[in-house]
Amino acid sequence: MPFRIITDKVATSFTALEHLRIPIYNTLPTVTGGGRLAGLRTISGVEFFYNNGIVWIQVISGGNGTDVITGSVITVNATPATLVNIVTTVKSVVSIDAIVTGANTTDDTADSYFLKGMFKNIGGNVVQIAPDDSLNFIENPATNAQLVTSGANIIVQVTGLPLKTISWFGRVVSVEVKYI
Repeated sequence: MPFRIITDKVATSFTALEHLRIPIYNTLPTVTGGGRLAGLRTISGVEFFYNNGIVWIQVISGGNGTDVITGSVITVNATPATLVNIVTTVKSVVSIDAIVTGANTTDDTADSYFLKGMFKNIGGNVVQIAPDDSLNFIENPATNAQLVTSGANIIVQVTGLPLKTISWFGRVVSVEVKYI
């Protein structure tokens, strides 16, 4: 989250730490002799710790994140096809917001799907924890776009029509929260 420093320079949390000359560590000190290490984890992948009068800041790789992913595929039959594949990590919760549009170039018709879903990855397998919420504008009732799971992946899947060429394009926002 950006904030202002005295110089009126807008900065991210990392540039502010650099500006304030606060050291950033990749590993934390080993606590020996009965010392205490008190800590605070933020949602941005940074941990703050206090030990013997020193504040330690650790950057955690693979923190929470938001991705915007686009994909395209052409279908020429009614076989499901992958438009976007989202790989999740173990011990994470993922919310998906997808817009999928298909243009039937054979018949000059179109379909548009707005998909939402919530998933969690426990032990390497993704399960859906909230049912799909979708809003669809379709001219071809036999087409389909949906969120499905496969192992550790969430897939935006589209299904076209027999003997019809449909060009699909989608934009997916994926918000992932990782936990211990």
